[in-house]
Amino acid sequence: WLNELLVSLGPALRKTTHEVTVKCPPDAVIDTYPGALAQVLTNLVMNAVAHAYDEGQSGHLTLAVDQRPDGLRFTFTDDGKGIACTEQGRVFEPFYTTRRSRGSTGLGLHIVYNLVTGVLQGRIDIESMPGTGTSFIIDLPPAVTDATAERQAVTA
Repeated sequence: WLNELLVSLGPALRKTTHEVTVKCPPDAVIDTYPGALAQVLTNLVMNAVAHAYDEGQSGHLTLAVDQRPDGLRFTFTDDGKGIACTEQGRVFEPFYTTRRSRGSTGLGLHIVYNLVTGVLQGRIDIESMPGTGTSFIIDLPPAVTDATAERQAVTA
């Protein structure tokens, strides 16, 4: 599923020189909303492409998935510029962006936060140091607690 998602991002990623790596056990499964999870991961990738690197700079993006007793942990990491400690608390705020002059709306990570903590019933944390890149750590339960027809098992 993750590889198929990255294929869908191919046109945007081909415009860059970034390398994307997925590390996921073949038996990782979660019962969740795949559309919401796809939106979260897409926003993280596109946010890194837009903000983590200077124009023309190549980078490495990694999505690692770990099966845990309490669900799945998704760790999305870039090796870009990083985020200053004073700014980390603001990245999930609506309309916060460092690239408004280049057309960014500041909604990408706000949407990520709302989907992770709301629809997907998980939690998200950020770890970053200027000059060393950024990691977003997302912990999701093995299954969301409300049952709807849109929820389904996703084999990562």
